[in-house]
Amino acid sequence: FQAWAYVENQAECIVYPKPASHVAPPPVTGADWGDQATTEVGSDDFQGLRAYPPGDPARHIHWKRWAREDSLVTRQFNRQQSPECWFDWDSAVAADTESRLSLLCRWLLDAESAQQRYGLKIPGTLLPPDGGPKHLHRCLRALALFGETP
Repeated sequence: FQAWAYVENQAECIVYPKPASHVAPPPVTGADWGDQATTEVGSDDFQGLRAYPPGDPARHIHWKRWAREDSLVTRQFNRQQSPECWFDWDSAVAADTESRLSLLCRWLLDAESAQQRYGLKIPGTLLPPDGGPKHLHRCLRALALFGETP
């Protein structure tokens, strides 16, 4: 006994552009792309000691030094912040639209793997600089839906 039927699937999916292979780094747009990082106040790397200003967290107070010298100082921490970069439709020079989308896709994937903050500017879409898997998928989704009417 054998039976068959047509299946109507209501599922929808989005297909991201195929990343270009072996491309040159993106041109510099917005903030500089590369190894230039800025330092900002954070909690990652010990930077030194400073006189205690009111409002500093109590966990940063150097209690041993206070007990030894009777002077209140706090530990100062900084973190490295990667520069922001913009991937722009106009800077992705390619022969056709599909190649351009492929090039932008490669740049996005490379920036995410380098843990850079990046934004995307394509006609009809502007995604401000951010990072992480959610931001990457928002950018790739914008590339996948490029040219579609809402």
